[in-house]
Amino acid sequence: QHQRGDVLGRVFWDELLSVGSRIFFQTQLAPVLQLDGVLEEVMVDLTSRTGARVPALMNVVRRTGEDRATGTSIALLGVPDRRAFEDRLRHARDDAEQARFTAERARLEADQARTEAENAHAATERAMAADAHARLRLELLSQANSALASSLDIDVALERLSRVLASRFADWCLIRVPEPDQPSGARWSAAHTNAYKQSDLDALAELLLDGTQPDKSQFDDSQAGSSLRALLGANAAALVTQADDDEYTTPAGRHIEGLNSAVGCASVITAPAVARRAHVATILLGRGSRRAPFSSDDLADITDVAARTGIVIDNLRRQAREHSNSIALQNALLTTPPTGTRF
Repeated sequence: QHQRGDVLGRVFWDELLSVGSRIFFQTQLAPVLQLDGVLEEVMVDLTSRTGARVPALMNVVRRTGEDRATGTSIALLGVPDRRAFEDRLRHARDDAEQARFTAERARLEADQARTEAENAHAATERAMAADAHARLRLELLSQANSALASSLDIDVALERLSRVLASRFADWCLIRVPEPDQPSGARWSAAHTNAYKQSDLDALAELLLDGTQPDKSQFDDSQAGSSLRALLGANAAALVTQADDDEYTTPAGRHIEGLNSAVGCASVITAPAVARRAHVATILLGRGSRRAPFSSDDLADITDVAARTGIVIDNLRRQAREHSNSIALQNALLTTPPTGTRF
């Protein structure tokens, strides 16, 4: 180490500093000392006589008198263990930072795993819901096919189909089948799940179907018209909410408004039944405000049922026509029985 006499009163005291500490003092600390006049507990490295580095705390105070600097007091305190302490402290901070980083990464991985699990659960639920809906659709189509195939009489088949659709799908069902040879006439069948409202639905059906044409979509309320009549003449499947919100000013209009409210027309589905590019029938389904409105999946299901309905009705008509022609041909081929004569 340096002797006391070698250090005290030395002008170029910064030569005691290591090269790195000297550069640090001249570039960073000297300007601060010039402005503030003091440096407190600055860590530097001293160079011993043997060239070894000794950690030390440095305090510097500039002495001034009569507005000028008169000297500088420098106190150096050797702290050989401080550097080791700082190294341990730095290592501890590094370890803590690494632990924090590891914990954060573990948290992110846990969040990602939880998100993936939630997505997998949601996908499973969607798949189960889709599977359940597919089974319900197949069951609905099976029951609709059974109803349509249960009789060769179109009226009987329509009545059974309307009851199946009303019970499985809606509050009420109305099926309209226009007569090919009678543009103003139509067969129809209506079914309501509430037996007490069946008469209201029948009255509404008679008003809606009285004199309607398949392509007619505009009626004034003096003819008991409503948005339901427009849906009966629609050429494409449609889903309408609040189909009973028409405003009427005549007694006939207010009457149909009351029927709409009675049967429940908060949500309505219409689906035309087409066979060989001809409009064969129209299926109209309605739900009241107490039930959830129809969805796009419901519309797709009824569209499938309508497609099947159109084919069955067209086949029943062809069979009835062929049967009628066969009977007419047989009658034409029969000769008049000869009258008896006596010999």
